[in-house]
Amino acid sequence: MHRFYKNLKKNYYDTINNFLSLQVSGSKENLQDLKKLKKIISYEDKPDKKMLKNGLEILLSTDLRLEKNILKIPLLRIYGALDSLVPKKISKILDKKWPESISIIIEKAAHIPFISHKEQFCHILLKFIKNL
Repeated sequence: MHRFYKNLKKNYYDTINNFLSLQVSGSKENLQDLKKLKKIISYEDKPDKKMLKNGLEILLSTDLRLEKNILKIPLLRIYGALDSLVPKKISKILDKKWPESISIIIEKAAHIPFISHKEQFCHILLKFIKNL
């Protein structure tokens, strides 16, 4: 995460574009979505460096796993099998800690399956919602 922050400071747009490229498989549809997303990002202003640093520090220092035990609502966890930030082995650990939650692993997806596998992701989400 620290290296990611340094890269963001050095060259924000290239770092974001590289991150997105690593998270999306090479299907024609995904590449078109990726191209659109990169174009949208290129028109946005870079975030303030202090805010960016603070946001990444929150990700590094905040652990909400204990707060999950307080929640009394259904929980769906969706993972990408190829995710290098949140490896799929985490799902097995959390399955044991939170047996009442549901975990799904989307094969051939990385960290952003809601973009790379949007139809499958939405199908999983809608099925979960219908079963509430």
